[in-house]
Amino acid sequence: MESTTRLDRLRVKLRPVTLVIYTFSLVLDVLNSTGVTFAIDSISREYHISENESSWALSAYALTFGAFLLISGRLGDVVGHKNIFVLGLLLSALFSALIAGIANDISLFVLRAFQGISAAMTVPTAYALVSVSYSGRARELALSVLGMGIASGSALGMIVGGAVTKSPLGYRALFWISFALSMTFCILSIFLVPPSKANLPLARNLDYIGAVLVTAAMLLIVLGFTEAPGHWRLWSFRNFAAILPITAFSYGTVYLILLTGSQFLVQIQGKSALIASVEYLPFAIVPLIVMPVFGVLHSKVDPKWVITAGEAIVIVGNVLFSRNSFDTTYWRFTFPATILISVGTAAFFVNNINIAVAGAPKADQGLVAGVVQSVSQASVAIAFSISGSFLTGKTPTTLLKGYRNAFYCACGFSGAALLITIALLRKRALAIPDGSSNSSDNQTAAQETKA
Repeated sequence: MESTTRLDRLRVKLRPVTLVIYTFSLVLDVLNSTGVTFAIDSISREYHISENESSWALSAYALTFGAFLLISGRLGDVVGHKNIFVLGLLLSALFSALIAGIANDISLFVLRAFQGISAAMTVPTAYALVSVSYSGRARELALSVLGMGIASGSALGMIVGGAVTKSPLGYRALFWISFALSMTFCILSIFLVPPSKANLPLARNLDYIGAVLVTAAMLLIVLGFTEAPGHWRLWSFRNFAAILPITAFSYGTVYLILLTGSQFLVQIQGKSALIASVEYLPFAIVPLIVMPVFGVLHSKVDPKWVITAGEAIVIVGNVLFSRNSFDTTYWRFTFPATILISVGTAAFFVNNINIAVAGAPKADQGLVAGVVQSVSQASVAIAFSISGSFLTGKTPTTLLKGYRNAFYCACGFSGAALLITIALLRKRALAIPDGSSNSSDNQTAAQETKA
């Protein structure tokens, strides 16, 4: 009993360290996705397959990641978020080691799919653990930190991937790094993450058939949960229906630029993967600078207008990137574009999960986070597919046209997110208190009156 009390005191004292664990688990998940972008060439050369075939290392991870986020969030609500979080990190370490050790392309793709499932177990549970560990202003700041982790992880993955794939280990170096980090976070989580309550009676109310159908639909890149039964209470939560398409278009924009833009620097401008990753450094550095500022603004400026401004800035950045050509200097278009896109996406990442969970009771916050992240990862998979569909040219000139079309598509995604934000996203409201959300309409009316 004494040792338990001492451990509890240690957990309270080291709560900032626990937040770091949550954040870096998300960084790791995104790194395992974007980091493979520059590893595609290494995989193609080692297994003598085309880049189109080797892109399954990206697609398999993104598809299962998105498909299992929803189920993982709900399982966390049932059996305890800590249990699912720790298990996800453990499985991530296991699959990373297996990927680094095997020497077969099919096995690589299959294991990447399983690694995506393990990553899906950590994302909604990390958000749920933060939601129950913090309250009020502290929770808003903590959720903003998680958003910063996702934004930074996207670019950091490409930088690390571009650097380590040039090592003697090739793409395997990235997965050995993933193994070491996953195992470290897993061990720390066992001791530092406070136990979370299980809610086993929820298991009786789970729609198992619906869960299977939704997962299968996601694996086919169809957002099956949008056809879920009408009794789902999530759709009555404030801003839930609006934040989903905004999230989809925002993630689609970011990953189109991260993937297509990085390949543009290599394929069209003839730069090495390492140089291209260095030129993408603003995507990693700028969010670290501006996201704390947006975190402070969260309590002072309505998130609706922060996201609106951010999407407008992203559009300008995408337009600048699309003006690049064969011999355009880095400083003319690429550098200012990466700065603007980084600032604009940071404004979104700080606020999207905060907006989603603000209108949900704690019992449903894991599920809400899971659905939002499912949409984000499905949009990533779609972005990868769109990118490949544009890049079919056989000559440098036709390839350049294809890349520009991809950049224009990113502009369209940002424009759609901007319009939906202005038209459908409602202004800040008080969070729904724990308990039933059946009275959400009355609460919404009261909140809007107060506003």
